[in-house]
Amino acid sequence: MRIEDFAPAIPNGKTLELMQRFNDAFGELAEDIIGAVEPSAHRTDALRKLLESKMTLIHGITHPRE
Repeated sequence: MRIEDFAPAIPNGKTLELMQRFNDAFGELAEDIIGAVEPSAHRTDALRKLLESKMTLIHGITHPRE
């Protein structure tokens, strides 16, 4: 990563659509995990890692390398 990777990004229409599509997919997966796995440290960890994965993906969409 570079320091420029932390600069604010203003997404355009296409980028917003892509971000929303992935946000919806991650949300559905989180709901599936919550519905299928009993409350436990493993479920919490899975949800935490899912959130981290989503954040990384969104950062990759908003800050592409050229």
